[in-house]
Amino acid sequence: MEYKNMGKYFQARERGANWLLSQVRPDGSLPEPSLNAHYKLPYALVVAGHPLVARRALDYLNRSFLNAEGDYVEDPSDPASRGGFRCFYVYCDCWIAEAAQRIGRFDVARRTGKFVLAYQDEKTGGFRSDPEGRTIEGEMDLLSTARAGMLSLFLGEMEAAARAGDFLLDATKKQPWPEKAVCLAFDPSGSAITTVPEGKGEGLYMVKTDQPRQLYFYLGYPMAFLARLYQATGEARYLEGARQYFAYHKNCSSDVFSSWPSGKSGWGAAVLHTLTGEEEHGRAAETLADFLLHTQSPDGFWFNARSYARVEDQPPAVTFDVTAEFVVWLSSILQEIP
Repeated sequence: MEYKNMGKYFQARERGANWLLSQVRPDGSLPEPSLNAHYKLPYALVVAGHPLVARRALDYLNRSFLNAEGDYVEDPSDPASRGGFRCFYVYCDCWIAEAAQRIGRFDVARRTGKFVLAYQDEKTGGFRSDPEGRTIEGEMDLLSTARAGMLSLFLGEMEAAARAGDFLLDATKKQPWPEKAVCLAFDPSGSAITTVPEGKGEGLYMVKTDQPRQLYFYLGYPMAFLARLYQATGEARYLEGARQYFAYHKNCSSDVFSSWPSGKSGWGAAVLHTLTGEEEHGRAAETLADFLLHTQSPDGFWFNARSYARVEDQPPAVTFDVTAEFVVWLSSILQEIP
């Protein structure tokens, strides 16, 4: 198939990258001081063709947030400061370590990669979700496992990547009612968690197929990672696993490839299209890319009008985070277009 708006995707990526460049200070920082505002920035800049500024941004992250263990936290001097995301903790570190690997900062990539790999469960191959998951057995989830599995591929940790892939394949066999909801988290024995724990958000535990605005990225990242793992290993079971995660998307609401949580799904579909040539995979990627075109501001950043009434209401950290991520997905989809 042909992507009808390929030139527009490139222009949107350039507008987004240029807006980010306009915000980066000489020391590599952004006007918003939080870790959440910065952690995707080096990745976005390096894939958009700005490696020197990406390196400055990475250096700022290392000076400001990297602790002795290789973890990026809000206050490296405070052991109780646990930055990133408590519900999929290694996710933040993976973005930075993979960017460091792309830039050639192998020292940073290996150091943080070692920290991340300690979260992999020895029995199941899944990656634990909780900040204390290095030392305490606990829940595992699809997003943490796929994101850390992808980092493992970039670091050449093929055994860890394959074990993560096998966990994701096994997860498809443990879904009790996939037509209605896909379970996203698993207990220490590897069983799907079908009842949301008290006080936890339902969206972190299942994607409900009959409801819109679900956290589709929990399904999209496993699709992309398994497709990449197939490329790296030639093992057909990983390609079939990627197809299965795409099939979950087909059961979902009509916004599955056209909502704010859909970026990873559109990217995963683009990778799958490269491997299969099947039109439904390409159309899904195109739907996501068109959504990004239509929701970008004239200045180049992205504003979530579904959640905020005015641009001023959207927290700056959200603006930096989503703009960096959408620059990555547009770059990644452009990379897959023949």
